[in-house]
Amino acid sequence: MAMKIELRKVSWNMKKFKAKDLKKYIPLVKQYRFHLVGVIGGLLLLLVGLSWWNKQNSDNQTMEAKQQAAGEKGDSQKYVQVFKVKGVHFQDVLPGLMGTVRGSSLELKGAQDEKLNKYHFKSGDFVKRGTVIAEQDHTRTHARLVQAQINLKRKQALFDVGGASQVELDEAQEVLNIAKKDYEDTFIAAPKDGYLGEVLLQEGELVNRQTPVLYFVSTEDSFVVETSVIERRVREIKVDQKAQVTIDSLPGVVIDGRVMSVSPEVTTTSRMAPVKIELPVKYRLKLRPGLSAVCSIVLYDRQTPVIPKTCLVGDKEKVYVVDGKKQAHIRDVRLGYEARDYVEVLQGLNEGEIVVNRPDYAGAQENATVRFGQAEEYKEGK
Repeated sequence: MAMKIELRKVSWNMKKFKAKDLKKYIPLVKQYRFHLVGVIGGLLLLLVGLSWWNKQNSDNQTMEAKQQAAGEKGDSQKYVQVFKVKGVHFQDVLPGLMGTVRGSSLELKGAQDEKLNKYHFKSGDFVKRGTVIAEQDHTRTHARLVQAQINLKRKQALFDVGGASQVELDEAQEVLNIAKKDYEDTFIAAPKDGYLGEVLLQEGELVNRQTPVLYFVSTEDSFVVETSVIERRVREIKVDQKAQVTIDSLPGVVIDGRVMSVSPEVTTTSRMAPVKIELPVKYRLKLRPGLSAVCSIVLYDRQTPVIPKTCLVGDKEKVYVVDGKKQAHIRDVRLGYEARDYVEVLQGLNEGEIVVNRPDYAGAQENATVRFGQAEEYKEGK
C-alpha cells in the first residue's frame, strides 16, 4: 500500500513538471556552452585512445600467443609481424571541419544626402550588373538638373550671337555635368552580378553621403568557406594547401578548394583559429552565402614509400629489414612527413622489402632468424 502511495506522488510530481521549467536552465547552458563542448571533445578523444590501446593490446596478445606456440613446438625462431614497403599515394587529411559559405561582400552606399524612397528588390534576390536596386528622393537633384540644362541652352544661344564667351559656355557645361552626376547618384545600382545581402536602412530613412545602405554579395568573384581549426593543429595549416568541401545543397558533389588564409590568432573562448578556403569560380552560380559546409584540409599529398611508425626501433630512425633467408638486419633510414599511424621513408628502404613491425616487443635482434605470416600493407586513409 505504501509503495502505491509513493508511486502516486512521483506520478503527480511528474505531471507538475512542464517543459517550460527547462527555460530557467537555458542561460546556464549558454554560459557554459564552451566548457560543455570541451568536455564532450575530451570524452571523444578518450574513447579514440581507448580504442587504439585495445587494438594494440590485441595485436600484442596475438603475437605473444604465436611466440608461445612456437616455443611449445621447440622452434627457436621468433615469430614477428612484418610490413611490406612500397610506394603509395600517401595523404594526410584533417577532416570534419564545419564551416559557412561566404561571398565577396560589398557595402553599397548613398552618394547624396537624400531620403531613401524605394527598394526594387529584397534581401536574397539575384540581380544583374547595372540593375537599379534602390532609389533615393530625386526632387532636388532633378530640379538642379533641369535648371542646368536650361542655363546651358541660354548660354549656347548667347554664345552663338557673341553675347557669351567660351569660358562661360564651358562653365555652364560643367555645371550640367555635375547636376547630371548628382541625379544619377540617387539611383543605387548593382556593381556586379550578385545577391542582395543584409538591408541596413529602411524606406523613408535619411541617407547621408557614404552611409552604407545595404550589403551586396558578388557572384562574379569566388566564394569562400569560413571554418576554424583547433589551436594545436594550426601550425599544420598552410596557405595554398588543397581542401575538399561538401555542401548540403549540392549532394554528392565534392568541391576542390584551396586554403586562402590562416589567422595568426586564436579566439580566447574556443581556442580556435579562423581559416578561409577559396572555392572555384565555376560553382559561384550554385552557391549562396550562409550555406553550411564540411571541409577537409589535405595536409600532405605525395606518392612515396611509407611504413607504420610502430616499425621504428625505439624512437630512432632505424628498422629491422628481413632478407631472403628470413634473417633480420638493423638498418638506418631517413624519415620525412609523419602522420598519425604512418611515416614517410625518404631514404634507406627499397620497394618490396620486408620490415619487422613492433620490433621492440618482438625482441628482434641482429642476424636473428624470424618467422612471419602474410605481410601487412599500407591502408589508405591512415
